[in-house]
Order: sequence, then C-alpha cells, then structure tokens
Amino acid sequence: MNQIKIAFCLLFVLVIKPSFAQKSESFTTPLKNYQHAVERFENADYATAQFLFNNLGKSLDKTSELTAQIEFYKAFCTIKLNQADGDNQMLSFVMQYPTSLKATSAFLEVANYYFETANYLDAIKWYDKVNADNLRAFEREQLNFNKAYTLFSLKKYTLAKPLFAALLNSNLYGDKATYYYGYIAYAENDYDNANKYLSQVANQSSYAKNTSYSLADINFKTGHFEKAINLALPLLKKANRTENSPLAKIIGESYFNLKKYEQAIPYLLQYKGEKGHWNNTDYYQLGYAYYRQKNYENAINWFNKIVNGVDAVAQNASYHLADCYLQISDKSAALNAFKNASEMDFDLQIKEQSFYNYAKLGYEIGNPYNNVAQVFIEFLKTYPKNQARKEINQLLMSAFMRSKDYEGALKYYEHATDFEQIQTYQKAAYYYGIQLFLESNFDAAINLFNKALAVKLTSDFNALAQFWRGESHYQKANYNKALDDFKKLESSRANLDGLNYNLGYTYFKQKDYQNALRYFKAFVAENNSDTERTSDSYLRLGDSYFALSRYAESVEAFSNALLKNTSKSDYARYQTAMSYGFINNNANKINTLKTLVAKNKSSRWFDDALFELGNTYLKTDQNELALQTYDQLINNETRSPFRVKALLKEGLIYNNQGNSAKALEIYKRVASDFNKAPEAQQAVKNAKEIYSDLGQIDQYETWIKGLSFVTETDETLDKAMYNSAEKLYLQNNFENASKAFDKYLQRFPQGLNVLEANFYSAQSFLNLDKKDSAISAFENVLNLPNNLFTEQALLKLALIYLEKSDWNGATPVLIRLEDEAQDPQNKRFAQSNLMKAYFAKDHFALAISYAEKVLKYNDLDANMASDALVITARSAVKTEDFNKAKQAYKALEKTASGKLMAEALYYDAFFKNQDGFYKESNKVIQKLASNYATYRYFGAKGLVVMAQNFYGLKDAYQATYILESVLKNFTDYPDITDQAQTLLSEIKKKEAETNTSVKQ
Repeated sequence: MNQIKIAFCLLFVLVIKPSFAQKSESFTTPLKNYQHAVERFENADYATAQFLFNNLGKSLDKTSELTAQIEFYKAFCTIKLNQADGDNQMLSFVMQYPTSLKATSAFLEVANYYFETANYLDAIKWYDKVNADNLRAFEREQLNFNKAYTLFSLKKYTLAKPLFAALLNSNLYGDKATYYYGYIAYAENDYDNANKYLSQVANQSSYAKNTSYSLADINFKTGHFEKAINLALPLLKKANRTENSPLAKIIGESYFNLKKYEQAIPYLLQYKGEKGHWNNTDYYQLGYAYYRQKNYENAINWFNKIVNGVDAVAQNASYHLADCYLQISDKSAALNAFKNASEMDFDLQIKEQSFYNYAKLGYEIGNPYNNVAQVFIEFLKTYPKNQARKEINQLLMSAFMRSKDYEGALKYYEHATDFEQIQTYQKAAYYYGIQLFLESNFDAAINLFNKALAVKLTSDFNALAQFWRGESHYQKANYNKALDDFKKLESSRANLDGLNYNLGYTYFKQKDYQNALRYFKAFVAENNSDTERTSDSYLRLGDSYFALSRYAESVEAFSNALLKNTSKSDYARYQTAMSYGFINNNANKINTLKTLVAKNKSSRWFDDALFELGNTYLKTDQNELALQTYDQLINNETRSPFRVKALLKEGLIYNNQGNSAKALEIYKRVASDFNKAPEAQQAVKNAKEIYSDLGQIDQYETWIKGLSFVTETDETLDKAMYNSAEKLYLQNNFENASKAFDKYLQRFPQGLNVLEANFYSAQSFLNLDKKDSAISAFENVLNLPNNLFTEQALLKLALIYLEKSDWNGATPVLIRLEDEAQDPQNKRFAQSNLMKAYFAKDHFALAISYAEKVLKYNDLDANMASDALVITARSAVKTEDFNKAKQAYKALEKTASGKLMAEALYYDAFFKNQDGFYKESNKVIQKLASNYATYRYFGAKGLVVMAQNFYGLKDAYQATYILESVLKNFTDYPDITDQAQTLLSEIKKKEAETNTSVKQ
C-alpha cells in the first residue's frame, strides 16, 4: 500500500511538469480516474479496476509513465481475475516499459501473489524471473524464503534446501528456515541433521506438535527407542484419529525392538496400517510379540495373515509360526510352515533347521507334498555335514518301508554295502512283490521275489519270498515251478502257515490226487481254527477220493466239509450223493439229493440234483417217482439244459411201460421244441424204433419230412466229418480243427453235431487268438436253444468283450448270462461286470443298482466287494448323492488298500470339509499323506481340500502356501492345478483387502 502511494506521488510530479501550461481540468481528470481505479484495485475490486484502467488507457500518451502504470495494473487485474493471457500481458508490459517504476517490481509482485494464493507452480516461474540485485536486504530474505517455501511445497527439496540454509541465521526467517530445513532432512532420511535442526525449534509453540512427531519417528528410526517412546507417549494422549495410528506404531514397534513384548502388543494393535492396510511386517511383529509371551493361539492368528511373503520377514515368521503350531500339537500345519521357511534363502541357518524339522515331521505324520524318503534324500544331499545325518539315514530306511515306497528303496539301496541298508533292500523287494501279487501282476512279482531271494540275508524273508514266488507260479498255472518252491520250503522245515494247503492244491491241479490227499490231510490236521480253508480242504479231499474211485472216503470228506459249514454245501451234498451212487447206496443217494433239492431251490446244483434224483428213481425201478421228478424239472426249470434230457428219460419210461403213444408224443415234442439240440436226433431215433416195432414206418417217413434237420442218408457222413474235426481239436491242432468244423457246418448246417461243432470251433478260434471269429461262433451257439454249452458260451463271449473293453458288446451278453446262468458264480460274474459296464457307460443309477446286488452276497470275494463299493461311491459322487457316496467310501475303508484306500480317505476328508468339520478333515488328509504318499493324484486333491479347511479356519497363510505348493509340485494334474489356481486367486483377492503385501 505504501509503495503504491509513493509511486502515485512521483507519478503526479512527472505528469504535471510538462503540461503546466495546459488547463487544470485536463491535468486533474485522468489522475482522478487513475486514483479511483487504484483504490478499487487496492480494495480487491479487480473487475471494476480493470474496467476503469481499460478506459483510462484510451486517452493518454502511450509513452507516459501513467500509461505504463495503467498497463501494469491492467495485466495484474487479468492475473488476479484468473483470466486468460494474464501472464503474457505482464511479460509484454515489462518488455514494452522496461524503464517503468513498475517494471522492476512486476515479477516479484506477481510471484508473491501466486505464493499468497498457494499457486506454487506459477509462483516459482515468476520468482525465477526476479532480479534480486535490485532488492533491499530484507526483500531478498523474503524472496529467498518465499522461493524456498514454494520449492518445498512442490517437494523439490534439493532446490529448496540451499535457500533455507542461507536463511538459518536470519532474524526474521531463521526459525522457519530451521524447521523446514530439518523437515527436508527428515524427508530425505538424513536423520542426524533432521534431529539437529528440528530440535532447535521443538520448544516453540508453533512447531512443537509437528516436530514432536517427527522427532519421535526420527529417534525410532535411528534406534533410540526409549527416547522415541518418551516423545510419542505424550502426543498419543491428545492425538486425533488420524495421528493415533502412526504414533501407536512408533510406540509399539519401539517396545518390540526393546524386547518389551507385553508393552508392545496394545500399541501394535492400535496401528491401522497404511491407508487402512497392514503389511507382512506389521503382522509379523504382532505375531512374534504374542509368540514371546507364549500366547501361541494369538501368535498363529497374526503370523498366518502373512500371505505370499518371500522375504526375510516371511521366512522368520514361517519358522516361528511352525513352532507355534508344534506348541499346540498341530503338526500338520507346522509341517507346512517349516517347508515354507526351508524354501527361502534369507537366513541360511533357519533354512537348514526348517528343512530338518520339515523332513522329520513328514516322517512322523506323513508328507502330502513329496515322498518322505525323497525328502530325507534331498536333505542328506543338501546338507551332507549336518550333525543329524546318521539319524536321518536311519529314518530314511524306515521311511521307505512305512510309505510303501518299495520301488524307491530298491533304486536307492541297489548298490548298498551297509548291512541294514541291504536288509532294507531285501524287505523292499519282498513287500513290493507282495503288492504286485495282490494286483495280479505275477510276472513282475516273481522278478521281485527273485531279488529278495538273491540277498540271502534274512532267513524269514527268504522263506516268505520263496513261498510267494511259488504262489505266483501257481496263479500263472506253472504248477511244476510252484511245486518246486513249495517242496524246497518243506525240506527246509520252514514254519509257514498254509504251506501244506498250497502243496495240496498244486498236486490237485496236476491231478496227482494221491499226493493231494496227503497234504490236504496234513493241513486239516493242523489248522482247525482256519474254518474257511479247512472246509475247502475237505472238499478237495472229497474230490481227490472221488477221482481215485474211493467213494466211501469221499463221502466222509464231503460230510466233514458240511460239518465245517462250508459255503459250498450244495456242491458237497451233490458230490456226496454221487459217491453214494457209485457204492450202490441208492437210498442214501436219494435222501441226500432230496435234502439238497428241499434246502435251496435257487442252488446252482438244483437242476443237476433233480435230474440225478430222477435217474436214481429210474435206476431203482421207482418209475412214478422218476416221472414226478422229471416233470418238476421239465415244468419248473425251463432254462435248464437237463430239461430236454429229462424228456428223453420220460419217453424211455413210457415206452418201457408199453405206453408207446405217450412215448411218441414226448419224442415228437423234443424234435419239435428242441430241433437244434443234439437230443433231437436221439428223439427221432427212438421214435423210429417205436414206429418200426408198431409196423408204422410209413407214418415215420411222413413225420420226418416235416423235420428239416433229419436226412437219413447223410447220417454216416455227418458223424465222420464231425469226428474228424473233433479229433483235431482234442489233439490241440486248433488251426486245422477250426477249418474242419467250418467245413462240417457248411455241409451240415442242421447236422447231428451242429451244437458241438460251433462251440469247439469257437474254442479253437479263441485258442488261436482270433477273437472276432470266436465271437461269431459263440453267437451261433447262443442262437440254439438252451443247452449244455449255453452258459459256457455266454461266459466266454462276455470275457472276450470285456477283454476288449467293448462295454456295448458285453452288456447284452452279460444280461442274458445273469438271467440264464445255473452256476451262481457265473451269475455273480455277470452282475459284477454289468455293474462295471454301466459305470463305464455313465449309466450311474444302473451301476449302483447292480453294485447293490453284488454286495448282497454273503461269501463275496474281497476284490469284487471292493469293486462294488468303489462303483457305488463313484457313481453316487457323479449323481451328487453324497450320503450314499459317504457310506460307500466309509465301508471301503475297512478293506481297501493302496490306491483305493487313498481315494476313500480323500473322499472322507472331502465330505468332512463339506460338513464344516475342517480340523477332522485335515486329520484324514494327514493320514492320507502319511500312509499313501505314493498315490500323488489323491494326495494333491487332498491338499486342495486341506487349503479349503485352513481358510475355513481363518488361516490364510496355510491355505495360500498349500495352494502355491500344489501349483508348483503337481503340474502333471492340470485338473487339480486349475482348481487350486481358482481358489488361490479368490483367497488373495479377499486378503488383499487388508494386507498391502499380498500380490494378486
């Protein structure tokens, strides 16, 4: 204001001097208007001032000082009104009027205006134009301070710093310069200078609040934690919400660094993070503080929020998190944390110790990520000088056995020289052989038993390996080799349960019934407790006696089998009856057959027994009873191959009774209804004899004209051609036999032996591995009426389709086999494979239905029961009938082993997860990892469920680490890694809302 007044006075003198002679009105009017405009400008009425200045400029001399001043004010009004081109107008003014009084101060005034309005970007441009040489000392100080503050506000600390430094000793600006100089040092992490200069103004009221926080932070960052606490605590008491969080962080972390963890915790909890987000270091400090207080649950709660960390903090946190889990006996979670710490290189001591703990924990509870033995091997390779290497070597041998990684043990100890390691090699070979034997891979099993026997180290394992090698040879029908192994064991006096039983069966298969008797007798004498094998041995004793025609002893053996409640009681009764027949004890034979028929009408032996009972009645001249029995068979067992035979027997009885008309009626029925059966030819012969005896050959000739299969003149050739083909078949000359049967069938498509020719032709093709031709021949058998070969043809045809995995071809054959089979085992075979066929064809409801049929059998084979449970469970999962699936998998756990057990355990864990039983689910997954680590697919699926469990338990650390491990270690299972990636992304997205360290 004073400057403007002075300028006005000078302007007045300059204006009136040259125009003294003019009229006074011409002198005073522009000045009055100018003065009025300046007053409006001074009163911040820039719009009015601008209007007045614009009008003044029109009537004055363009070169006068008044005009120059007017142009100055016009430009300044434009700037202050924030109108376009104000800056350019001011620059034009300076260039046009360089000698004007206003030219020297224009830049400074504009700069100060922008400075006062906090428009620092424009202010600095004008300050840079000011020539400080024309300014007085106090004006230069003001210029330097304003310029320094402007640069400070623009965060151009490097440029501002020397300007503030020049003012440090200024009386007017010294304190301000000291504060800002100190603040810049603080911002540049120059804590010594920051502390020095900020401390100088800390006691001044205008700077106290700001400097106190900065000094507290400086002392914290320079390790003067006690002083930082002392400075921050008073501030915290009167801090607002915004200030509370950073102050609490300084206090809490200072206490933390002073190892005063109890005092640190409440302040660390007050911290709200950067923009409401914590980072991994924040979580670590609070977790570690709780850890040092032995408050492990809370420590875990904070440690496990450290998601996706790959730095020294994360490694340290993982190590201590693992210890927390150990303290609360959560070894599964501890294993994950130790594994994570062992995979980071920031602290090599922690890395090594974590690897050791990870390896040992994996041995103790199972390792879901990798084979336990392989982890030990990697540890020994990485840390060959570790003090625990002897312990690890011992655990390694045990780990191979416990995890059933027999193949790994064989490779690792193949060239071992240490006694214990060689012993482990032998055990691995033996157990691996047993595993392959149970999988019916007998050749591979024999190879492994050979390896175990080659060691010759442990007599027990040598004996066991020889026993199971013999059993493998037996299963391959190499009975001589099996016998060789079993006899060597016998001569070595090896005390092996079942050796006599196996010897008995081997001799039995070789039809050496005398020796079979010897060993089966020895077995039943020593194994009264083994009911199943004892009763089976009595059956084989009965069969052996029967084969040796020692029928009385056969009866005794079969009776003993019945006393042992054999599951094959119908067979035992039937064979007992047949034995009675051979010793002419027909009364007992009849009674035994009647008992069999009365006890079980669904028995495989029911129609056999009926037919044999009828035959026995016939043999003992009880013709009426014979006819009644045959009628029962004919009328009720419509699919029995004995039905047509029973009709022939009835025809014989009626003919012997002189009832030739009834006999002819029956023979004609056979020829008509069973025209494709071999018995049809016999019926025609018998009828011919009756017609001949009656002298009615003409009627016979008339009758046979209607029978397409009867050609009197071809009968001899028919027999000759068939017998020739059959002879080749019996000589195992299958190539020529198949050709001979084909010629026969082309020559006699309705011949006497068309059934046998088709069946043996099919068998020949089967032996020649010409399965397509065999299929056609078996189908020809099945197109004939039910006969003695129907069931065998159905079974063999089904086996061909099943071997080819042709489920569409197998299904109708199996359906018919189920419906028509007389042998319960074949019916069971049909049902079990229909179960598999429907599952393979995605007909899950039918698969479950047949599985339930199979499971109803009391004497069900363990493998078949397992298949039924698996198919029930898998089908139920597919149809989302999880209750049924859960029940089936639970039942499967009782008997399953290997891969199936791994699958059952996985689903047990899966269902527990679905029900919200996360901890229980994790225990099951740990069992899966511990006992079935070699089945990596289900191990990987289990890990994904474990991750879901941990996230359900609010443990994001475990969840994300497990999922990242799945992505890293199980790339060979893309379906699992896709699921893991989706879940991991969801978790990280959620966790990123509260943790700035999480990278999505």
